[in-house]
Order: sequence, then C-alpha cells, then structure tokens
Amino acid sequence: MKLELQALSARHPAARPGAAPALRSLTLAVAPGEQVAIIGPSGAGKTTLLQVLACALPPSAGHLRLDG
Repeated sequence: MKLELQALSARHPAARPGAAPALRSLTLAVAPGEQVAIIGPSGAGKTTLLQVLACALPPSAGHLRLDG
C-alpha cells in the first residue's frame, strides 16, 4: 500500500483548546513494501499520527492519500 501525507496537520482529540497541533505540516511518503518505525518522546505526536493513518482522526489541514 502506498501512503502519502502532504502538509498534514492534526490535533490530538484530548488536547486542550488552543494547544498547538501535535502534527504540523507533516509530509511523508511510504512506498509499498517499505517498513517504517514511529519513535519519539512523549507528546511528539506518535499517537495522533497513528490515529490519522487509521482514519480515526481527520486531519485539520493537508492531505492523506492511501493507494493514490
């Protein structure tokens, strides 16, 4: 499966109002067969990214494309 994120921004649903987005202008491309690890400190946006990729959280800006 091909995955593309273009200038994607998203805020975690539990974030307090007015908080900065957990993801801001993220651009990423993952080709079929590639493996990716998501690592980072607490609050870096890992869970928000996974929720967006699972289509459980709509992005506030940008585009998410799965298989084109």
